[in-house]
Amino acid sequence: MLYRSMTLALGAMAATMICQPAAAASASSVGEVVVTAHRGGQDSVRTEHVSYADLNLADEPGAHTLLLRINGAAGRVCGPDRPELTEHGAYDACRRRAVSDAVTAIGNSTLTALYQRGRPAA
Repeated sequence: MLYRSMTLALGAMAATMICQPAAAASASSVGEVVVTAHRGGQDSVRTEHVSYADLNLADEPGAHTLLLRINGAAGRVCGPDRPELTEHGAYDACRRRAVSDAVTAIGNSTLTALYQRGRPAA
């Protein structure tokens, strides 16, 4: 009986150890954020998905690369092909909001600190 209990306990421990790396790998492959540009109303919204599954956001180089990707996507979704956004600084406001929303959605402290350092003071 004792032998059987130990065998079951060891089997459960081995299964846990084998499954944990797989769970961590799937969690890191989820890394994606949607960069969204809002036109005046909710009826006209453009989005672009930005992946960061390949980046280590725990260090500044990874966060910097992601911030560049987000800025690029914001430029495309708020882009100059949208004439309604080229007037009165609407393009810049659209980009700022799109980047800010994406950084907030990710919720990573390294990315947030990097974003805040590069943002002009209000």
